[in-house]
Amino acid sequence: MDILLIEDDELDAFHTKRMVAKVVENVTIVRARTGDEAIDLAMSRRKPFDFVSVDHFLVNECGVNLVRPLRGAWATEHCPIVMLTGA
Repeated sequence: MDILLIEDDELDAFHTKRMVAKVVENVTIVRARTGDEAIDLAMSRRKPFDFVSVDHFLVNECGVNLVRPLRGAWATEHCPIVMLTGA
């Protein structure tokens, strides 16, 4: 399973990766720290992601605004997108 984790906070990213690794076998987590980085990854990736986790409150941007561009990218157009927040 390949997961795109869009999270700008180091500690939240660490805990999310750790939690997922405990319950999902053979998981690869690719992290993007910004919305632009996430869109670039989704547009350039050759293999589709199985799941996307988006931080709702990214620095200088809202995670909600990433859903439409992610739906337009080949690697993320058909996978579930879940929005999380540590706030």
